[in-house]
Amino acid sequence: MSLSLVEHSLSGLLLHIEIRPMRPSEVLADRYHLQLSQRWRDWFDCAADQVQPRGALRHCVSVDLLKAEAPEAIWAGFMLPDTLPIVGNEYGDWICVRVEANGCLGELVYWYHGGGDWIPVGDRLAEALLHDAIDLFRPDYHQPLRGAGESLAELARPQTADLQCETWRNWLIDQLSDASRSGAQVRAAISTIHDQLADGKHEHAVALLQEFGWAKFAAACDLIEYCLRNPVRALAQPSVAERCGIVWYPDFVEMLFDVDLVPRDMRQQLSHAAGLDTHAWPRQDWERACRIATAVLSQRDDLGWAFAIAGWGQERQREFRQAVDIYHRGRLATSFSDQSVRLGYHATTESLCKFTIAQLQGLRKYMREDQAADWYLQTYFRPHRRSLLHEVSQAWQERAARQFAEGRFAEAYDSFYRAGWDLGVSRLGEYAPILEAMVASAERAGSDARAEVARTHLRRLIGQSRPSSGA
Repeated sequence: MSLSLVEHSLSGLLLHIEIRPMRPSEVLADRYHLQLSQRWRDWFDCAADQVQPRGALRHCVSVDLLKAEAPEAIWAGFMLPDTLPIVGNEYGDWICVRVEANGCLGELVYWYHGGGDWIPVGDRLAEALLHDAIDLFRPDYHQPLRGAGESLAELARPQTADLQCETWRNWLIDQLSDASRSGAQVRAAISTIHDQLADGKHEHAVALLQEFGWAKFAAACDLIEYCLRNPVRALAQPSVAERCGIVWYPDFVEMLFDVDLVPRDMRQQLSHAAGLDTHAWPRQDWERACRIATAVLSQRDDLGWAFAIAGWGQERQREFRQAVDIYHRGRLATSFSDQSVRLGYHATTESLCKFTIAQLQGLRKYMREDQAADWYLQTYFRPHRRSLLHEVSQAWQERAARQFAEGRFAEAYDSFYRAGWDLGVSRLGEYAPILEAMVASAERAGSDARAEVARTHLRRLIGQSRPSSGA
């Protein structure tokens, strides 16, 4: 058929072509080359506007913001470069989601702006938001998870009635129900959590989170804090140290990490200064804390706090070789995963940035030859020409460059990542070439999604003057 006849045959037809606008989830997936699950599509398409989170983080970032070339919610150079911010508190703290190599959205982390610390809060957004809501009910009404009180921005005292919101509860039940937990079981668990919080039993609510596997690693850290920090809260006051003539930091802070090591002749003086029964010295539950930390280490090896607690549990029992094995295994966990201030061992990490490394330095005689020869430890223990941050970052970059040259692009991406986010760097501008290398490595590894996320962080780094503090 000729072109003129085709045109004539169509001229009398009324063609109805319906062009459907892209859904928000489709826009986001297209922007970052993502493979979104149905749960995530539902969140971006409607739930983010309908569900009001009940914790400290209540401001859901919009797709309109995230689709920008350089979203203002991204704190480039500080936030983890494989993450996107999802829910914030208008003060700079965020629940962020990791983008996996295949473009799927993976684990969620709570990222705290006042130092860049992070902690995993589950694989589903509902886990992260439920943990955040429960976290408001700590007995002293502050959130050590968040690192500092200023993040709370004058939050009102929490009310358990807030957790009874029907839309919120129904969303949690829908999101947390799966093959292992029916909707009825999830509903019963959430009701039990509500009752425990109403009775002031925050620790029991957290234990139920861990039992159900919801935000289980954050819950584990919460429970360790109950074991180690709650028993010494009455002692942990600068005024107590001052009355006893002890320098608060680092001397007294280091002492509080494990009060069993406080000399007996000093305990009565400290108890008197704190207004405690001089015959009832605080008892930390190190056995339980170590058991929890060891369980975490059986599932993952990137959380510095788990290595610190499990390692010290061996060291305090004078099992030095076992302690060395744990510390050595944990040497690569980033300092931003440490939770050292929250769990009380930060006074020992200052010079070497990581508790594991600081303890290994003091236990070098117990290391095997292959452990002592490790390239990473040698980076710490040799004399430094420049700052430790520079030396460690440079070592990772050199390693990454070799991997890239050998065509091991996924490994290069990981090493460039660590070059920036193991200890950090001294100046913000130093993140730019690292992010550029991450983009190139991810592209060559076939991960368009991670490349685009890193590229977006880079654009934001180049263009930002001061990061935005809210969604």
